[in-house]
Amino acid sequence: MAARKVSLFRQTGTNVSVVSPTLYKSRASERPRITSVIVTQSCVFVTGHVRDGSMDLNWDALVQPQQTIVIYMALTGLTLLCQQLIKHGMSSDTPAALIEQGTTPRQRVFVGTLEILSETIRAADVHAPTLVIVGNVVRLQQKLAWFQSGQ
Repeated sequence: MAARKVSLFRQTGTNVSVVSPTLYKSRASERPRITSVIVTQSCVFVTGHVRDGSMDLNWDALVQPQQTIVIYMALTGLTLLCQQLIKHGMSSDTPAALIEQGTTPRQRVFVGTLEILSETIRAADVHAPTLVIVGNVVRLQQKLAWFQSGQ
């Protein structure tokens, strides 16, 4: 269901439950929606593996306006990921979220910016699996949060 539709339902006080087939299959939550015509035009999925101290990603393709980036397996390389996105032109205040153990009763969501997300989770004892979402769509997280731990 599009974020705009969920927002309209919530404005009328209607309780809405959303099941995302894409993320249901991957067992990760989309608590911050990954697409919304309000704030994004594209979505890119990549893996965040660190090899020999670096991530072999097409940084220029990732740093595009109105784009959401979803990164699997980026917990270990989160600091490097955020640094490289900033180095390649993304604003340090770009919203970013890390979802730990999504769609399970142990799910936790950490929201910040590229500049502070690594520090935010450092003290939180976060464990895989995780999913990182980067882009303005993260700003919709509180308004459109549909998955609550224990559901």
